Amino acid sequence: MNSPNLGDLSSDQKIQNIFHAYGHSIPVGKDGRRLWPTKFKRAMGQRMRSGELSIGEVQKTCQVSNKTAYSWRNGSSRKSSPKQ
Repeated sequence: MNSPNLGDLSSDQKIQNIFHAYGHSIPVGKDGRRLWPTKFKRAMGQRMRSGELSIGEVQKTCQVSNKTAYSWRNGSSRKSSPKQ
């Protein structure tokens, strides 16, 4: 399994567990939140745009909301899309 960028976590983000999805290992923080690496989100977005995966498949496998799956597909990020 792949463990991309696990060393990129800040010192206050302790890994409690690992969640596996589509051949990637996703760190799970102490609070239970999955810490999705940007590389993983981009890969999922590309696979959804190409038709290799559907929104529903990603949503179910990764256990994410519709909104999250669509944002990965569209390549949007909260930090890069300022509200007007």
